[in-house]
Amino acid sequence: MFRSYLIASLALSGLLIFGGCAGKTIAEPEEMAAPEVTSAPGNPSSIEEIIPETPVVQAPQVTAIDNFSRRHFETVLFDYDSSSLTTQAQQLLKENAVLLQTNPTVKAMIEGHCDERGSDEYNLALGERRALAAKEYLAKLGVAPERLDIISYGEERPMMPGHEETAWEKNRRVEFK
Repeated sequence: MFRSYLIASLALSGLLIFGGCAGKTIAEPEEMAAPEVTSAPGNPSSIEEIIPETPVVQAPQVTAIDNFSRRHFETVLFDYDSSSLTTQAQQLLKENAVLLQTNPTVKAMIEGHCDERGSDEYNLALGERRALAAKEYLAKLGVAPERLDIISYGEERPMMPGHEETAWEKNRRVEFK
């Protein structure tokens, strides 16, 4: 008895598997003949005659400074616990603005840095204020703000290691990448 149920269920399974999977055929669409274009005298017969060929104008590609050469840009230094631009910092940013204006496809990342004194949170905020001050000054000089991004690293990426004023002075900076 068990054997007959087993044979019947295997046969039924086989029918369901092979019989239920019949593929459907999709009729190919019939090709329609394209309408014939006729033109009367003085009427254009093609799109080229209606719209004259115009040159394609492409937008300029924006490149990152990494492809441009970082060494052209000046690093701007700041006083202790300050995001105010000194006279020297303003002069260096003017040089950077000229470089950016003469290379309109270059996009810059302005990185704000701090020395090791102060908490991590405070230094991140100070680095951001420094980068923002540089960005705003460059925008006043005519550099499109869309080409300038800012980031703060706080004290995480010192230019000069050390725990004395010489190192701290070099680490209070804005760099361009």
